[in-house]
Amino acid sequence: MSISDTAGMSRRRILRGTLGTAFATVLAGCAGGDDDETGNGNGNGNDTGNGNGNGTGNGDGEEDEIDPEDLEEVDVTYQSFTDVDPTNEDGNFFAADHWASRPPNIDLVNDPFWLAGTDQPGIFEELEKVDDSEFRIHLADSSWSNGEPVTGEDVAIFLNLHKLMFGWDPQTMEEEGEPGAWFYGIEEFDWDGSTMIARSPNEWFSEYSELELRNSVRYGDYNLEHNRFQHRDSLEEGLEIASDAAPNDDPYHADAQSAVEEWWWDVHLQNQFEWPDAIVSGIFQIVELTEGEWVLEKNPHHRNADKVNFEELVLEWREDADAQWTGLQAGHADGVDQISTPAHIVSEFSGNYTQSLTPGNEGAALNFNHDNEWLNHQEVRQAIAVALDFDLIAQTDHEFASQALPYPVPVSIDLQEDLDFSGFFDYANTEENIEWAEARLQDAGFYRDGMNWHTPSDEPLQFELITDDNTPEIELQVLTQLEDFGIQGELSPLDEATYEDRIGIPPEYQMSMASWSQYGRATENPAYLYHDWLRWRGYYGNETNYWTEDDIQEAVDAGDLEWATAEEGERAEYPEDYTAGDVERFTVEAPPVGDFEGDLQEYPIVSMYIEGADRLDSEGQEAVLEHQRELAWVYHWDMPRIPFFETFFQGFQKQDGWVIPDEDADAWRLQPAQLLADGQIQADPDA
Repeated sequence: MSISDTAGMSRRRILRGTLGTAFATVLAGCAGGDDDETGNGNGNGNDTGNGNGNGTGNGDGEEDEIDPEDLEEVDVTYQSFTDVDPTNEDGNFFAADHWASRPPNIDLVNDPFWLAGTDQPGIFEELEKVDDSEFRIHLADSSWSNGEPVTGEDVAIFLNLHKLMFGWDPQTMEEEGEPGAWFYGIEEFDWDGSTMIARSPNEWFSEYSELELRNSVRYGDYNLEHNRFQHRDSLEEGLEIASDAAPNDDPYHADAQSAVEEWWWDVHLQNQFEWPDAIVSGIFQIVELTEGEWVLEKNPHHRNADKVNFEELVLEWREDADAQWTGLQAGHADGVDQISTPAHIVSEFSGNYTQSLTPGNEGAALNFNHDNEWLNHQEVRQAIAVALDFDLIAQTDHEFASQALPYPVPVSIDLQEDLDFSGFFDYANTEENIEWAEARLQDAGFYRDGMNWHTPSDEPLQFELITDDNTPEIELQVLTQLEDFGIQGELSPLDEATYEDRIGIPPEYQMSMASWSQYGRATENPAYLYHDWLRWRGYYGNETNYWTEDDIQEAVDAGDLEWATAEEGERAEYPEDYTAGDVERFTVEAPPVGDFEGDLQEYPIVSMYIEGADRLDSEGQEAVLEHQRELAWVYHWDMPRIPFFETFFQGFQKQDGWVIPDEDADAWRLQPAQLLADGQIQADPDA
């Protein structure tokens, strides 16, 4: 292995994001794809993980129910950290009511619709599709901090404002034949107590199954807010401005949207709401801002108020992760959320903390350029997968906070547990599998000369791995393991600009580090295993060249696909028209599902993706799971890229002084703030 001269590198950006997605993106049903470090994907994650972190795990332990009648009130303050300065008026927290109702830990002050990325509801209890013209959102029994009940009208105001600002106008929906997003299709907002009723006389909801609608709510990251989005007067004012701007008094007309946006951002958000009067939906509310602290008190009207036996919570401002780690090491915080913490620092924490580990549904992967003469050989990609020790690579990333995928398929460990992997090859780095990989290479004409592999044209089998990471530990681990197997490698550290050029179009690399991303569950997201193959690799200009340019151009010329267009520097949108037929060029060969040594057959990826979405309602969850199994099988056989491990979001909760769930409880898949909001962390009266 060699390392070429470096021109300076920037820190690798993969796995460095935040949990959840923007509101408009999620409501529009736009889940993120695999991110190959071009900065164009929606991969969100960080250096966090699942595993053996400081006394906790991701077990299946039962969670103890807390009986409110047994709680004794304790005069104690829960201490946490934030990197948001409460006195910095330049931040958007001080734009109008942001700072009053949206502190750094928003889940504490405003109830999440759903605990993002989990199966646990927040203030939304269920979404029900009645028929193609109506669906309903049922809310938990809760109240605002002023004592008024949370109603379906509050949610209707929320969605109506967003439709007003972001939705397609009726003419566009007619021209496109679909609403663009499920909430754009709401034509009539109604409510009945704690239920919001969405109606569409034009039956725009026929475009979405109940599972897809539910998924849009369950895997979003947004909260029920009063002043900013839930203010009744705001909606009335916005509707009036929109109607005045529209030629036909229709507030949803395309001509009205710019007027509404201008009003919202430039006028409405300048109206100041005094923080003592901010109305919130969460378990805590802001009562004071000091030079270095956000001071919050329990909201006595919240549905979980009787499960919280202390009154005050303080978010202390510490400007960066180093300052927060120092505080944790000294035991100065009771709990901290989503703090990416290196393994050696976790090991030094005092105060007996339990680590929470929230699945990130993403992780690191090894990208191949399939235009390379030898990486285009499936046998080579399979041999590389066998040669690499995923557990060791995961430990290299984070000893406590990354976990190797059981199978090299780009979906979460949770989802892999749901799917049937019987008959799959495990690609484990064992002596038996190494012998299998060697036989595969030999059958393809490769041979060993001494310890090293050579190509059928008598050249050394060797590849360049490019990186823009200042500390390329994973890359070095990958190359070391490949060298042990007999495949030579060269690490090429690049500056960020050069790296971006090399992984762009056309790609000028052989291997690079990337990330995989997967949102939602198997039964609600058919074909997520392959959505990047078609949507990102095919429609978006073939970023990693899984399909050759000639193959895609043939499909375009035949009318089976249309190129997407985009402004310079922007990602293209999906093609407006395409055919979901069995395009010969968009097939992958693999043995029959479950028979790894069987005869190869063709799997049409295009039709598999389109067909999968249609089968949600017609055939149900079992059919979707089987569809996922088929997609996983083809991916796992063809190995277009190698996903190594899943990363998780870290949080830390002090054990001393608090009654918390058992260490092996599923509760620790949530962050401490979410557990507080859910009434699962209590002050210990005996401390």
